[in-house]
Formats: sequence, structure tokens, C-alpha cells
Amino acid sequence: MENKKSALDKNILVVGGTGFLGCHVCTKLIKEKYTVLSISSKKPTTKRRVKGVKYILADIRNKKELSEYVSKWKKNGLKIGFVPTMGALHSGHLSLIDAAKSECQIAVCSVFVNPTQFDNPSDLTNYPRTLTKDIQLLETLSKTRVIVYAPTVSDVYGAETIATHFDFGGL
Repeated sequence: MENKKSALDKNILVVGGTGFLGCHVCTKLIKEKYTVLSISSKKPTTKRRVKGVKYILADIRNKKELSEYVSKWKKNGLKIGFVPTMGALHSGHLSLIDAAKSECQIAVCSVFVNPTQFDNPSDLTNYPRTLTKDIQLLETLSKTRVIVYAPTVSDVYGAETIATHFDFGGL
């Protein structure tokens, strides 16, 4: 009986598999009896389409698109991990994303500075926003298996950003 890790090892995710190199890599993997899923922001041309590859289009810009792609990935048998952050990533965040990658084929890392988490407006104003650096750090973990989701406040909350205040007394 195959163990869980070896079963996952026979599923290969190829990002950008619609290009020249990607289609050749996919062909080789299919011949070696791998299950190949290819994620790309473009549809493969007839010339680049490889028989046996499941193609998934992905260009994530908002929560609706993220939800649609997660549904597609799940339908294609992919296991997805989610690591919510407020950015300004550090080694603790990276270890969580590594853990998600070890358990799943795709890790989604959100980078969202949530205004409702700040009681003091100056704390929100001064919170570091380092999306470019965060993406570069995430790329050191994987350029193919980590998806960055960086929504806007209006994408998350719509027109109303309302924080609910709780008073827990002397806790």
C-alpha cells in the first residue's frame, strides 16, 4: 500500500505550463505516469496543449476570483493550505507557509492589513506595508506552489468597514 507522501509525489503541479518549457516538462511527466495539473494565467494554444494534463486558469485579483480558483483546484483534487497574515513577513510566517506546502499542493498566503484590528488610528497608519518584500520572501519558498492573495479593504469589507468592540471586563 502506498503511503500518503508517495501518493502526493505522483501529483505534479506545473505553473506556467502553457509556455514552451512548460509544455515539454508536462509531456515528460505524463510519460513518467504522473498526474499533471498546470496553472497558468493564459489558455494553452492548441500547439502547446499536452494530452493528459488538466489545465487550470488562475489570475487571482480579488476574493471572488480566489473563491472560484479554490473551487476549481478542489475539483481537480488539489489540497489547499491557507496562511492569513498582515504582511511584514518574518521567519514565523515562512515556517507556517512551509508547513502548508508540506501538507498541500498549493499554499495561499493572504497579505491584508486589517483596519478593524487597530484601536488606535495611528497604529494602522504606521503599520509596515511591505508587499513587494513579502512577495520576494515567499518566492524563496516556492515560485510555483505559493499563491499570494493581497485584497483591498473594499474587497474584504465592501463599502462599510465596521469594527465591533468587545469589552471582556477584567480578563
